[in-house]
Amino acid sequence: MEKDTPIVATRRKNLRKLIDDAKRNGVVSNDAEFATKYEIKGGPSFVSQLINGHSSFGDKVARRLESEINLEKWYLDRDCPEDTPFRDLKLTQVEDWDSNTPLDPDEIDVVFYKDLKFACGNGFENEALDDETRRLRISRKTLDKIGATKDQIFAATTFDRSMSPTIEDGDTVYVHMGRNQIKDGKIFAIEHGGLFRCKRLYQMPNCGVRIVSDNKDEYNEEILTIDDITKQNFRVIGWVWSWQRMDKW
Repeated sequence: MEKDTPIVATRRKNLRKLIDDAKRNGVVSNDAEFATKYEIKGGPSFVSQLINGHSSFGDKVARRLESEINLEKWYLDRDCPEDTPFRDLKLTQVEDWDSNTPLDPDEIDVVFYKDLKFACGNGFENEALDDETRRLRISRKTLDKIGATKDQIFAATTFDRSMSPTIEDGDTVYVHMGRNQIKDGKIFAIEHGGLFRCKRLYQMPNCGVRIVSDNKDEYNEEILTIDDITKQNFRVIGWVWSWQRMDKW
């Protein structure tokens, strides 16, 4: 390929910085997960080629990436932007949070269901909400960006590898209960047969739903008809808009 123009070199550098910042803030753990999380067309290999100079990085690609990552237009063309969006999206995990500790002006606290896998049943809202006292702090700007209010958000711990490598066992997921209409390919928190699960959902004809795991080698996809949805107590709790991983010893 020809030598990069200054603007193309800037785009590659800024994309690298974005991913590195996302990893430092716990939004993703690696480059491939970044591409998967933001559903970048072309996937992890395309992102790698863009960063390493093995694929062209023209205006059309730059604008599409900005849209996919929810960046403002022309962001990737800016010289050394410091205000990466992942600074605002950083989610601070505080399992030993003291209720007497005051919140910062730009923070709110949301319910953290660390043991939701045990608590989630037919009485999810009443039993789990009433009993849980643990909290996590997140930025108010984050809620503004996803169009949510405090009472629409909760966090929970995952407990299997069905969504690996996107979401791993023990990750913390953040759920927006105000977004419970299926949008094909998005990850949702669902209640299915009394179990709390995180899956990609797709609409099917005649009001059916297709349930898909990212770990396709170990977990088969499921298709529910409208009758199955009723009989198996299936419902969408909300959209999984972010997740956070902590390294394990």
